[in-house]
Amino acid sequence: MSHGPRRLTKQQLDQEIAALLKSGITSCREMASLMGHSRSTISQRLLQLEAANHAHRRKYTHGLADAWFYGPALGKDGLPLSPQKPLYATERATQGYAEFPLVDGRNMLDFYLFGPAKRRAPRCTACGVDQGEQHLAGCIVALVAA
Repeated sequence: MSHGPRRLTKQQLDQEIAALLKSGITSCREMASLMGHSRSTISQRLLQLEAANHAHRRKYTHGLADAWFYGPALGKDGLPLSPQKPLYATERATQGYAEFPLVDGRNMLDFYLFGPAKRRAPRCTACGVDQGEQHLAGCIVALVAA
């Protein structure tokens, strides 16, 4: 049996908060005691849900705590006051590498930044000897641009 609060993902925490709000529990203090979390954790997440327009609150006067409700705040016409924002980041395909045309045998960006390349014969990266010469054991031959 653990003595600390349960570790939940944001999605799990949101699901539990939504279930409590839908069941009619409107107090942050009551939600915190039922879920086994601090009032601070619940109130911070409720504020984030409110900012994304997934929960709203009604303020009361003089010493009464705000009452929280599930869903967006509605105007007098019954429509949401602002659109809902996504709660969780969605993965999108991103372009990993842009293909640029070659200019003078080099990437276009390199060519315009550094000018045309002067090429040397392939040299060993370990011992510096030209290709075809006697190399040390474990040497690797690679093309090195000037």
